[in-house]
Amino acid sequence: KLVPKVAVLDPELMVGLPPHITSTTGMDALTHAVEAYIGLNGNPFTDENAEKATRLIFDNLEIAYRNGADLQARNNMALASFYAGTAFTRAYIGYVHAIAHNMGGLYGVPHGLANAIILPYVLEFCRIEAGQKLAKLAVAGGIGKQGESVDVLSKRFIEKVKTMNKNMGIPTFIKELKEDDIPLIAKRALDEAHPDYPVPRIMTREECEEMIGELLS
Repeated sequence: KLVPKVAVLDPELMVGLPPHITSTTGMDALTHAVEAYIGLNGNPFTDENAEKATRLIFDNLEIAYRNGADLQARNNMALASFYAGTAFTRAYIGYVHAIAHNMGGLYGVPHGLANAIILPYVLEFCRIEAGQKLAKLAVAGGIGKQGESVDVLSKRFIEKVKTMNKNMGIPTFIKELKEDDIPLIAKRALDEAHPDYPVPRIMTREECEEMIGELLS
């Protein structure tokens, strides 16, 4: 009974969404698509939906951020969110969500904002292991071409995420984070992620603490 038979996507309902919520919820949808895609549980259905979501977000999120009344961009972002949702509810998520959930639980950091900030750090961590997938997603997202190297495409994908964050005023740090809390956050994040999240590279406690430390302002 919790799974709806129909989803109604109405862009007019989102016209008044403030820019900072438009940006962070949009990057949340991108995180859903990316984590579903680079994880080990993907299949042709989830991959296709993650690719469609990524292309739509790359093409429309910054437009919707700059002009919330652009109904075409709003509609495309609603579709992107839906496609990303169909991907991650089947293929699952990864360390971005595990860390972001705990930033929300401990400090009340909005979920989309936390995901947006953390996503590039996690992608850098697993870029080698997820390189083939990130390269394919770069091509699907319209920022690369078949035949370019995996190394180039995977790096370009991560740079695209960083650039989008910068263009929409999303910081590279979590201002609420306290250094003394890092061991607790790392423990809770890994307790959440292991063993269920199908991540492309396993993170140790030390690596998790080091990554979270990079989020200090």
